[in-house]
Formats: sequence, C-alpha cells, structure tokens
Amino acid sequence: MINSSSTESFILSSNDWILGPYFTHRYVYFYDIKQWSKYEQDSNEMFMNVEHLKTSLKKLLEYYPMIAGRFKCQADNTMMIEGDDGVPFVSASTNIALTDLPLSSKEYSCISDHPESLQLINPPDYIKPIEQPLFQIQHTRFTCGSVALGIHLHHYVADAQGYIQLIRDWAQLYKNPSFRPVVCHDRSLMMPTTAQLNQMKCRPDFDKPKPEFMGQTIDPHQPPSTLKIFRFGADELKKMKIAATEQLTKSDVAFVSTFDVLSAHLAHHVTLARHKCGGTTNIAQINIVTNTRTRINPPLPQNYFGNAILSSSLELEIEKIICEDNLGLLSSKIHQTIEEKTSDRIQETLAWIVVQPDKSKIWATFQWQRDLLITAWNKMGQYINFAFELDVAPKRITKPFGDILVGSAYFFATETNDESIDVMLSLTQEQMNNLEGNQKFRSYQ
Repeated sequence: MINSSSTESFILSSNDWILGPYFTHRYVYFYDIKQWSKYEQDSNEMFMNVEHLKTSLKKLLEYYPMIAGRFKCQADNTMMIEGDDGVPFVSASTNIALTDLPLSSKEYSCISDHPESLQLINPPDYIKPIEQPLFQIQHTRFTCGSVALGIHLHHYVADAQGYIQLIRDWAQLYKNPSFRPVVCHDRSLMMPTTAQLNQMKCRPDFDKPKPEFMGQTIDPHQPPSTLKIFRFGADELKKMKIAATEQLTKSDVAFVSTFDVLSAHLAHHVTLARHKCGGTTNIAQINIVTNTRTRINPPLPQNYFGNAILSSSLELEIEKIICEDNLGLLSSKIHQTIEEKTSDRIQETLAWIVVQPDKSKIWATFQWQRDLLITAWNKMGQYINFAFELDVAPKRITKPFGDILVGSAYFFATETNDESIDVMLSLTQEQMNNLEGNQKFRSYQ
C-alpha cells in the first residue's frame, strides 16, 4: 500500500455525481524493453524499476492526495472523498515473454486473447466498484524484462483528461524527481453559483425531468460480449470524410470533423448489425461524451482534475440511422448535437442536478440493447504522455476483457502517433459477427 500524508476531504461536484458508481478507467499498458536504448548502454539498470515507480507514486500523492482516499456517501446521497486508505501496488511476474502476446496491429484485435492475470488487481465488477480502492496499480514483468502496467481509477475521481493528466505527471516524476505538477482541484468550478442557480430556477421549463440523467441500475448480467479493436487508417478516414462532405448539401452544416464522420459511420453499421438481430424498439440513441472544459464560460483551467464532461445525445428512428447514403446527414446531426452543448446548457444541467432531492438517481442513462456510447481519447496523447522510461511509450494500450459496456466505443490514438484511430468496440457476439460480415463496414480502406 502506498499511502498519502494528507487526510484532506474533497467534495465532488455535480458533474462528478452523474458518472454513477459503476464506471472506472481500467487500462493495461504494454512496454517493450527492446525500445529502451538505456538497456543496451547499462545492463545494471532495471527497466521500469518497481521501487522507483513506488517512490514516484508516493511523490505523486503529494499533488493528488484524493486518489489514496475512500468514498463517503453524504446525507443527500452526494459523494465525497476522505481519509487515506492508500493505493494498492502489486508487483508480479509471468513466465512468458512479451512477444508471446498478440500485440501487433493485426493480431491484437480481440482483447480476450490476453491473459487475465496481466490485466488488473481486481477483476471488473459492475455491482460494487465503489467499494474498491479509488486507484490501483499492477506491475507485471515478462521473462524478457518487458512490463505490463495495469491501472484502475474510479470515474468519480476524474474524467479521461484528468486521468491522462494524472498518469502523465506520474511518468514525469519517475523521470525527474524535481518535477512539480501544477494541479487544479477546485471542483466548485463545476458547480453553479448561487446567482446562476437562482437565475436557472426562474426558467419555466427548469423543473422538467431530464430523462438522459435519470439513472437506471446497470444489469450486471449483460449478454456474453466480445471486445474488438478496429484500426481505421489515416487514408481510410480521409476518404470517409470526403464522402461525407460531398453529401453535406442535404444538411444545414457546412463542415464536419473526422470525429463526426467516424461516429456516424460507426453508428450506422452498429445499428444495422443490431437491427439484423431483431428487436422491438424503433428508436436508438447515439451518446457522445463531450469535454466541457473549453465550452463552459469562463473556461476551466487545462490542469483541472475532476470530471468536466456531459453526454450529447442524439435520438433517432432506427430506419433513419441505417438508411444508405446517409453518412453526410448523420455526421451533420452528430456535429449539431455536440455544438448544442453551450455554456448556458451546461450550467442549466449542473443546476438541475444540484436541486434534485435524491442524487443517487441522477446519472447518465444507457440502454445496452439499443444505444451507442462513443468516447474519444484519440487526441489526448495517451501513448506519448505515458512514457515512464525515456522515449519508451507503450507498445500497446488495451482495456481488460469484459470491462466495457455492450454498445460502447472508445476512440484511441495509435502507437504510430499519426492520424489513424483505433476503435475499441464491445458488442454481443451475434452483433459483432453481423458487423464484420458486412463488407461496407470497411469499404473506405
């Protein structure tokens, strides 16, 4: 256990509450010792030294003391972090070499091929993750000297940008003990002021229920699923964007981003794959996780550590999503949905959450049977920022098998650090078979 010297308490913001108790950041980072030039120069050095990692983690807790704390539910069902339970750090070894794992861009498409023993300290548990430590580490050394680093951070603590900031600062402290992270912990920045709250309450539709935030219990007994990684190359994405842009004459939008287009392409083909499996619903929802740091007025500091995200939700009839030659129109609708997340809309949502009497019921809804949840990490530098040893970025980043809700898609950068995007997608096996069996899914290659 790595402990903090602080016993400070932290009140979570209204934006933290909506993430719900079930969601965590869980990733495994694979580091190849062959990429370490220092190893050839001085064989007495140890690649990603365990003791050095623990020392730098202890230093990290001086700047992020809450990650060693524990959750406490307050009287109004809001959450806070208090105390110092410590950070579990497990050091393990395995009797295989890194080359024994399917980690090349063509081989690693199915996450289930990776041994569970490499993944994390505690297996995914959608029932009681809130009872687990907030931050957990597992360091596993291969016979060749390479390393797998499993990291778990509860989502209540921070969103993707905050998580990457945390690990980036840890990596900097590992390389340079004199490094001093600058962190903003002021979660009141994501809480409406009294004046804003009074202003919002005067709106005639303020008390109207917001179905996208009336949480429903996640069924831990989801159907058997498969998690695969699809790599969309830079040229493929360029062709896809050109095709969508040529269709924009049918919409009111003059520009769509690569993210808009890939999201639309994915929504079309995932919905089509599900539609072939049958079902009674005629409506599907596309949920885009939107970073609000620069959308809120005034903007948040870039080093804000916490959650600053809201879901931009687009609900459409399934027939409209699966309509052929609809890439441009669907891309434009996704673009408009994201742009509608203005500072005023964000402040209204946060104020509405604050006045709800039972906060335990207020978190983002998601129906795995019909909805698609898209999260974009591809421009956050999770490869280049996670180099603990000089110039040794992870060779591969994966999520543990079974640790992503059915119907979720994560956009990741690639180890090549170009314009390509890896899409981690979880579907039922039948849906995945339908998706991969559709030649048009990769028609832009």
